[in-house]
Amino acid sequence: MFKKTITFFLLLAICSTPMLAAQSETAPADEEKIYFAVLVDGNKIGHAAMTRLQQDDRVTHTTQMSMTMNRMGTDVGISMSIKTVETSDGKPLSFESSMNAGGFGQQTTGRVNEDGNFVAEITSMGRTEEKIIPLPEDALMDEGIALYVKQHDFEEGDTFTVKYFDPSMLQVVPMHNKLGPIEQIDLFGKVIDARKIYSTIQAPTGSITTENHVVGDDMMPVKVVTAMMGMKLELISCTKEFALSPNDTLDFMNKMLIKSPTRLTNLGDKTRAVYTIESLKKGDLWIPAGPGQSVMQKANGSLIVEVTKATPAGGTFPYTGDDETLLAALESSRYVQSEDETIKQLAQQATKDCETTAQAVKKIERFVHGYITAKDLSVGYASAAEVAQSKQGDCTEHAVLTTAMCRAVGIPSRVVTGLLYVDGLFGSEQVFGGHAWSEAYVNGQWVGLDATRKASRGCSVGRIILGRGDGEPGDFLNIQNTLGYFRITAAQLE
Repeated sequence: MFKKTITFFLLLAICSTPMLAAQSETAPADEEKIYFAVLVDGNKIGHAAMTRLQQDDRVTHTTQMSMTMNRMGTDVGISMSIKTVETSDGKPLSFESSMNAGGFGQQTTGRVNEDGNFVAEITSMGRTEEKIIPLPEDALMDEGIALYVKQHDFEEGDTFTVKYFDPSMLQVVPMHNKLGPIEQIDLFGKVIDARKIYSTIQAPTGSITTENHVVGDDMMPVKVVTAMMGMKLELISCTKEFALSPNDTLDFMNKMLIKSPTRLTNLGDKTRAVYTIESLKKGDLWIPAGPGQSVMQKANGSLIVEVTKATPAGGTFPYTGDDETLLAALESSRYVQSEDETIKQLAQQATKDCETTAQAVKKIERFVHGYITAKDLSVGYASAAEVAQSKQGDCTEHAVLTTAMCRAVGIPSRVVTGLLYVDGLFGSEQVFGGHAWSEAYVNGQWVGLDATRKASRGCSVGRIILGRGDGEPGDFLNIQNTLGYFRITAAQLE
């Protein structure tokens, strides 16, 4: 699952930078392009480029990124692009975003309608869905934030907050900023003075904070630093030649493993697990509580996470109630396209002889396991509609397809991200690794479904939930501040 998480945080880190930059004079487009090397723990994994172009009364900001992730010897190429168009005084007009990960891609375009809201069109596998996104009058994009900064005489220590429309999350989120000191920074051997600005993008599921180093009155970005799942991510301004030079080989997967304090045996027979978790960072560590998982903080700051197993039984479908949470878990979304015709056909095929909800979700779980025949790490991140066509992927692809098929037959379902215990993975023994699965609402309770398991007796208690949602980028935010920042010191099974 962490291919998607890393991709998203790279995108957020890049896109939080140009919004602090605006040029007072228009220059030829090729002179406005700024190149960056993308580094993780000092290893170059890709490059980014930013441009600003003013034409008459419109200003266009474009951010592009390309990188290579190595997953146990398999290289996965990922490319992303975001373009925002605003009036010269910073009013949003339109945007475009695209991502291609391992051969699978999605494109989104949006324009402001007569009501002042964004009308977004999301295209994947040749199918386009429309979505209306509320846009407050004071919501800003790149040029608007740049002008806001220029219009205020901010000094070191000053703070300000703006409402930022994030094209990757398709929502308006608060962006908190604080001006730091002017300090010397190293740009691959070139030492310059730059102003530090701390920026935090806040979303319902978490936040991401970046340190942006900018220069000049127009606050042009030269370096961005953020922490990401225990790793250091940097975007450093450089020459075009270095930005486009070959990347280093960095295997992300081994960095995502957490050692278990003991071997966990016979997990299929266990109904309860209690984990003691110790934070490795300053401040509180947040792990979500909810169905099947309770969290208690001890006086010493450690967390006690209790995981219980739910077994599906009975129930009728489709869901006909009015609970808002359950209705939301029936909606089609960007990555869980339950209205896709192929997905609806597969869901009907899998559940055609089912009389209860419990029977239906288990049939869908087994169907998805057999349907995805190419189980490998070469897919960057695919939506449910793409998986329905390709029959390819790993845990995230199994999760989004399972969730979409449940929703297609009227069973509330959602994507879950977290950790799964395995005896051995990538040469390491007794570890928890990043994983994704599904939850379905069955007869009054949420039940875990994991289509990656060959002979599932239900989701075992050998897992810890870190997030829930629709597989949307914002659903991964909590993982950025959690994974890599704790260790499991005790585990008890019942």
